[in-house]
Amino acid sequence: MIGNIISHLSPKRVFAVRHLRAADAARDAQNWALAVAGYRAYLDLMPQDWGIRVQLGHALKESGDLRAAEAAYSAAATGNPSDADVLIHLGHLLKRLNRPAEARTFFERSVALLEENANLPGGDRLLQAAKEALASQALATADAARDAKKWREAAEHYRTYLDAFPGNQAIWIQLGNVAKEAGDFSTADDAYSKAIALDATNYEPHLQQGHLLKRLGRPDQARRAYVRANELGAGWLAQTELARPGEHPSEGAPTQPPAPADAATAELRNAADAELRSRNWIKAFETYQRYTSANPSDKEAWLNLAKALTHIGRYRLAEDARMRAERLA
Repeated sequence: MIGNIISHLSPKRVFAVRHLRAADAARDAQNWALAVAGYRAYLDLMPQDWGIRVQLGHALKESGDLRAAEAAYSAAATGNPSDADVLIHLGHLLKRLNRPAEARTFFERSVALLEENANLPGGDRLLQAAKEALASQALATADAARDAKKWREAAEHYRTYLDAFPGNQAIWIQLGNVAKEAGDFSTADDAYSKAIALDATNYEPHLQQGHLLKRLGRPDQARRAYVRANELGAGWLAQTELARPGEHPSEGAPTQPPAPADAATAELRNAADAELRSRNWIKAFETYQRYTSANPSDKEAWLNLAKALTHIGRYRLAEDARMRAERLA
């Protein structure tokens, strides 16, 4: 039947279909160089087939030629401006090319296009994909701004992420942290409260809200937050605050809890070291925090804890950990 269909096509179209078949077969075999050659041969004959130009972009991207892939996607987006899918692909490619601002522009364009054309086939799926891509890009931009201490910029992008994923407690905490550093204490307090509402058994938002309340000159409320954080396992992070001049460590837990068995302590230290080597900074911080609570005399562990804290943007706590290490010298 296919042969009969081809027999009714123009010679130009016959050649084009043969190139397309060869390109699709090469694509399915993940022979990207051959797929690129086939799609280019097809497009030489059928230059306005924008869907196949997107396929050329895919094959070029898989072959590692990202610049050429960008050109193919851009041509498809220009030729068919109602195609939100290609805008999403272009955004992801620009992320790989380390051009986050441009990537965000294309994700935003795709969201706007899909929201304006709600009845497009597959529109709901594409809209969700576009929003997820935009949120992911916003999160990466926010983290970079946070690491550069651009607090207000970081807060703006964390809000964008949370508009799409309001159930992410860790990012509410991050929003609180950067808003606090920016001096936007109302936003910080609201972010910590939302984080607590999502999971009140996590000590982190209680601890951070305690720091905020202390900074706002509300020591009684801060102390209650620190006590709650300590009850939930914050260990020395809360105990240090409770033990400062004018505070009462007896309201929390002992500043040096009983040490576990030597084997368990050694296992905890090994686990912390492994997380540090793997650059799993949050896990390293959490594990060193438990270890130093059990064995507060290990100078190297305090220094490693300081390193992990620095990488997750907890600079004041990192300095506290370094000071503890220096006192052990």
